[in-house]
Amino acid sequence: MRHWSILLETTRQTIVTLGLPELPASNVLVLPTPVERKGELPRGARPSIWVAPAGPERLDPAQGTNCRDDVVYPLMVACLLDDTPDRFPLITQWRARLGQAFHLRPLAGTPCFRVTVEPLEVVDQAAWASRRLWLSQLQLLCLTREPRE
Repeated sequence: MRHWSILLETTRQTIVTLGLPELPASNVLVLPTPVERKGELPRGARPSIWVAPAGPERLDPAQGTNCRDDVVYPLMVACLLDDTPDRFPLITQWRARLGQAFHLRPLAGTPCFRVTVEPLEVVDQAAWASRRLWLSQLQLLCLTREPRE
């Protein structure tokens, strides 16, 4: 259970290589948690995508082998855009491209041999109502098989 850094950074790099419309590479960030603290991000940091842990690692006692454990690392991919009327097509396009890039594929250069994508709300109602922010999230479940020590 030691692969957080490489999984987060490789996910960020994969998103950058997709060349999503209107998304500068500098706005794809790895954060310790998908929460914006006031004044912490630079101006012009939207649109952006944040990659962060989405909870603790999980071990399935019914999976793995005598020598290895199957460990799932949940990652959150959060797409953030300022509220303008034309954002819905863009956010749905991003979600589709992200899903296609990750679902049921290995995460190249990492121990993750299969990613499962779990789409969450297309637009988070609370973020839109309280902050006028388009927030759309996908959870990536990165499956690894790790040796027992």
